[in-house]
Amino acid sequence: RLELDVDFDKGSVAGKAILTITPFVDPVSSIELDAAEMSIGAVRRLQAGQAAPADSPLIPLSSMARTLQYVLDRERLVIELDQKLKPGDSATIEVEYSCKPRKGLYFIRPDSAYPDRPSQVWSQGQTEDAHWWFPCVDTPHQKMTTEILVTVDKRFDVLSNGVLVSRTEDKVNGRTSFHWRQDQPHPSYLVTLVAGEYKVLESQLHGLPVNYYVYPNMVEEGRRLFSRTPQMIEFFASRFGYPYPFSKYSQVLVHDFLFGAMENTSATTMTDRCLLDPRAELDISYEDIVAHELAHHWFGD
Repeated sequence: RLELDVDFDKGSVAGKAILTITPFVDPVSSIELDAAEMSIGAVRRLQAGQAAPADSPLIPLSSMARTLQYVLDRERLVIELDQKLKPGDSATIEVEYSCKPRKGLYFIRPDSAYPDRPSQVWSQGQTEDAHWWFPCVDTPHQKMTTEILVTVDKRFDVLSNGVLVSRTEDKVNGRTSFHWRQDQPHPSYLVTLVAGEYKVLESQLHGLPVNYYVYPNMVEEGRRLFSRTPQMIEFFASRFGYPYPFSKYSQVLVHDFLFGAMENTSATTMTDRCLLDPRAELDISYEDIVAHELAHHWFGD
């Protein structure tokens, strides 16, 4: 569970990562997380019942927590537990931190050379870059349920994995908080956060939300790119003999993306270079990329 405030002007994030861990085989007296170039404010072990329920708003969790000792060495955060954890037992660890990520989370801004560049924040974790913006076990084979409670400037919409639990506006401070929850386990590199100014085109397939986050001034171009997504979902489900496995499927356009697209769980990120006007569409199509990222939700995610 991430509880984060994103400062777009400073290019930074600050907040808490709350991890519930269980050893499988041997007792453990310490845990090791991946965390790069972070300032750690405190590490605590939350008491039973302290962790917030999944549908809760942002609330303080550390009033009765036990402070833990830790060592941050390069890209490793080693936490000493206050008591040994036996196989099958669980512990909830809260890491209070801040960072200005050089990788993993990117801040896109207009400048004098590119005044029309959109203002955006987007993540790209593949394959082991998630730990540059939140502490985690950053290996592709380790899966976990996740939720993100993130506060951003009021002009931004936010997309993340799973279901949107709530959206709360703070009109006094001009900020908006979004709470997204992913109930099916997935790896750290597929955790996504995208914030920007979007027009959300809503669609559905047999009750499954299928939404497209497009630029307000390029709605038709975005609609042309994504419009056959429901047909693709039906085709893959039929061909693979297995229904689409997640709670929604969204696609979002971003600027200056590192790749063509990325199959983040239930929320694919795609470069805006795939947008075509009617004339260009006569010569080229990027539906293969749309289909490719969707197929990862059966193979990969």
